[in-house]
Amino acid sequence: MWKYLVRFILRYRIANIIVIGIITAFMANKATDVELTYQMARMLPSTDPTSIEYKEFKKTFGQDGSVIFIGIKTDQLFELDVFNHWYELTRELRDVNGVQEVVSITRLYSLKRNDSLRKFNFMPVIKSQPETQYELDSLKKEIYALPFYEGLLFNKESNSTLMGVTLEEEKLNSKQRGEIIDIIKDKVHNEFSRHHDIDVHYSGLPFIRTVTSQKIKSELKLFILLAMAIASLALLLFFRSFKAMFFPMLIVVISVIWVLGTVVLLGYKITILTGIIPPLLIIIGVENCIFLLNKYHHEYKTHGNKIKALSRVVQRVGNAIFLTNLTTATGFAAFIVTGNRLLTEFGIVASINIMVVFALSLILIPVFFSFLAPPQERHIRHLDNKNTVAMLNRVVHMVYNHRRIIYSVTGILLIAGVFGVTRLKTTGNIVDDIPKKDRLYQDLVFFEKEFKGILPLEITIDTKKKRGIMQLSTIRKIERLQDTLKTYPEFAQPLSIAELVKFSKQAFFRGNPDMYSLPNRHEKNFIMSYMPKLEGQQNRSILDNFVDSTLQKTRISAQMKNIGTTEIERIKNDLRPKIDSIFNPSKYDVKLTGTSVVFLKGTTYLVNNLLMSLALAIVVIALLMAALFTSIKMVGISLIPNILPLVLTAALMGYTGITIKPSTILIFSIALGISVDNAIHFLSRYRLQLRHTQFNIKESVIAALRETGFSMIYSSIVLFLGFAIFTLSTFGGIEAMGFLISFTLLVAVLCNLFVLPSLLLSLDKRITTKAFREPYLVIFDEVEDIDLEELEIEEGDTRGSA
Repeated sequence: MWKYLVRFILRYRIANIIVIGIITAFMANKATDVELTYQMARMLPSTDPTSIEYKEFKKTFGQDGSVIFIGIKTDQLFELDVFNHWYELTRELRDVNGVQEVVSITRLYSLKRNDSLRKFNFMPVIKSQPETQYELDSLKKEIYALPFYEGLLFNKESNSTLMGVTLEEEKLNSKQRGEIIDIIKDKVHNEFSRHHDIDVHYSGLPFIRTVTSQKIKSELKLFILLAMAIASLALLLFFRSFKAMFFPMLIVVISVIWVLGTVVLLGYKITILTGIIPPLLIIIGVENCIFLLNKYHHEYKTHGNKIKALSRVVQRVGNAIFLTNLTTATGFAAFIVTGNRLLTEFGIVASINIMVVFALSLILIPVFFSFLAPPQERHIRHLDNKNTVAMLNRVVHMVYNHRRIIYSVTGILLIAGVFGVTRLKTTGNIVDDIPKKDRLYQDLVFFEKEFKGILPLEITIDTKKKRGIMQLSTIRKIERLQDTLKTYPEFAQPLSIAELVKFSKQAFFRGNPDMYSLPNRHEKNFIMSYMPKLEGQQNRSILDNFVDSTLQKTRISAQMKNIGTTEIERIKNDLRPKIDSIFNPSKYDVKLTGTSVVFLKGTTYLVNNLLMSLALAIVVIALLMAALFTSIKMVGISLIPNILPLVLTAALMGYTGITIKPSTILIFSIALGISVDNAIHFLSRYRLQLRHTQFNIKESVIAALRETGFSMIYSSIVLFLGFAIFTLSTFGGIEAMGFLISFTLLVAVLCNLFVLPSLLLSLDKRITTKAFREPYLVIFDEVEDIDLEELEIEEGDTRGSA
C-alpha cells in the first residue's frame, strides 16, 4: 500500500501541488463567508421533556431572556440633571431600530381609578421631563409609593436602579444583535455617562451572549497567531533551517483555510468550540511535520540519498502518523454521539480536518523537499543534540536498570490520583467560563447584589380549565408560591398576575401603598368590575405577559442568581413538595422552565454524555490499535501509560477545585487521542526493530526508544506549548482546557518514555508474541523499499552529500 502511495506522491509532484492549490483557492473563497453563531447553544435534544416544556412556554408567552439590563447606583439619581439625562437616555433607546421596549424609573406606569367609566386607566407616572427639583421630589415620592416596581426597577435602600431594554425577537439571534448593543452602549455614553461620573453596569442574556461572541472572534485571531509563532519558533530551534520551518508552516496555513472552508460547506458557524480548531490543527500539523522531518534527516544521515530518504519517510513513518492522526480524530469524533449540536459540529469539523492535515503533511512534505537541495550537515546536527542525547541516555539508563523506581513512583502517583478523583465535583453555571475579574462577571455580581440576579427563571401554572386563573383562590395560591420563592436568597422579586391584582387594589384605593395586597372576597367584586374588559386587543395587552388567551395558563417570572447545577437541583428538589402542597397535582400542572433551567439541565445531560463519549473513545482507540498490533496484551500495555495521565489530570482537577463541567470534561477525549500518538510511534518502531534484531526484545526496546525519543520529545514540547496558549483565554473553560491538556500531555510523554518501555522489558516474551509481529491489518510494509527508478525523478535529485 505505502509503496504505491510513494509513487503517487513523488511521481506526480506537480499535479499534486496544482490539485491542492485549486482546492485551497476554493476553500479560501468559501472561508470568506464564515460567520459567528449568535444563537444560544442548545444542550438538550429536542425530545427531552425539559426542552419540550420550554418550547411550550415560548409558544404561549414568547421568548424569555431577551432583555438587556443597564444598571446604576448613585445618590444623585433624583437630582434634576442626572434624572433628566436618564429620562433622555430612556427615550433615545426606545428609538433604536431593533429595540421593542424600554422600561425604567422614568418610563413606568400606574393604574388610575376612573369612576365615571368604572375602569382603571393605564397611565404613565412621568408625562414629561420635570423642570424643577421640587417637581422631581414629588415624582420620587410617587415612584417609591409603587411597590409593584420595588426590587424590579429600583432598590430604595441602596439608591440603585436598572433599565430594561427588550430586543425584538427576530434581531435577538442575528448578527444585528451585536450592532444594536454597540449602539445602545454608545448612546448610554453620549446621553448619560459623559455627563456624570457614574459607573454603568450591563448584563442580561443578550448582552452576555454578544460579549462572548466578540471575545470568540478576537481570541480566534490571537490563538492562530500565537500557535503559528510558537510552532515556527520551535521548528527553527529544532531543525536550525528556514526551509524546515517555512514549509511546515505553509502546510498548516493551508490546513486552517480548509478548516474554515469546511465549516462553511457543512453549513455551520463559528462557536466557542469550533473557534479553537484552527490553532489546534496548527499544533497537530506541526507535530506531524516534526516526525516526518526527523525521519527524513535520520534516513538521509544514514545513506545520503535524498529521494530514498523521502520515500522511506512515507513508508516507515506515514503508517504510524496515519494511525496517530486516526486515534486523535477518534478522540474528537467521540463528541458526535453526545446528541449536543455544539459538540457534534465540533467533533465533525475537527475529526475531518485532522485527517486532512495528515494527508496534506504526508503529501506536501516529501513533495516540497524533493524540489529542495539535500539537508546540510548543520540541518541534521539536531540528531546529535547533546542535551537531547544526554536526556535519552538517562531515560535508557532508568528503563534498563531502575525499573523498580519507575514502578514505585508510578504506583504512588496512581494512589494519589485515585484519591484526587474522589474529590471531583460536577457543576455548571450559565456564565461559568467568564473569569471573576472580567467586567462582564463583575456587572453580573452588581445585579445580583442590588436586585438578586437577572437570569430568567419561569414557573408555568396550568389550571386545566378555561378562566381558571381569574379565580381568587388560584391567585392566592400564586401569592403563596411567590412568598415561598422569596424565602430563597437565590431568587429576585417574582412577578405574576397576583402582583397585577395587588396593583389594581392599590389603584382602587387611590394609590395608597398600604393597600398593595390581594383583595378579600368582598373587595374582589368591586375591584374586578374596574379591571379591563378582556375582549379588546388593546386592553388584553396588559395581561398578555401573564396569561394565555384562554386564561387557563399563567406564569411566575423570577430572576435568579448565577447559581450552578448542584444548587438549582437542590432548590428544585426542595421546592417541588412545597409547590405540590400549594397546587394539588391532580388539579394543577406546575412546571419550572426558562432559559436558566434548560441550560442547567443541559449541563448535567451533557456531562453524562461526554463521559459516555470518553468511554467510547477509549474502546475505539483500543480497537484501532488491536487491528494493527493484533496482540490484545500489547494493546492493554500500551493503554496503561496513556490512561494514567487522564487519572492524574482528573486528580489535579479534584485537588485544585476545577469542577467537572462541559468545558472541562471534553479535554479527556482530546488528550487521550493525542497522547496515545507517542505509544503508537514507539510500538511501530519497536516492531520494526524486532525484525532487525531477530526478536531480541531488549535491543529492540532500547533502539526504538532512541530512534523515536527525539520526535517524542520535540513533538511533546510543541504540543505542550501549543495547548498552553489557551491558558491566555478569557473563557475559564478554554483556559482550563489549555492548562489541563498541557499537563496531560506532559505526563503522557513521561509515561511513554519511562513506563511503556519498562513494561515491555519486564514482561518481555509474555506480551511480545507472534501475533504482535504479524499484524492482522497489514499496512506496515516497512522493510520493503521502492525502486527509485520507478519514480522517474532526475538523477541529480536523488543523491546528495551530507
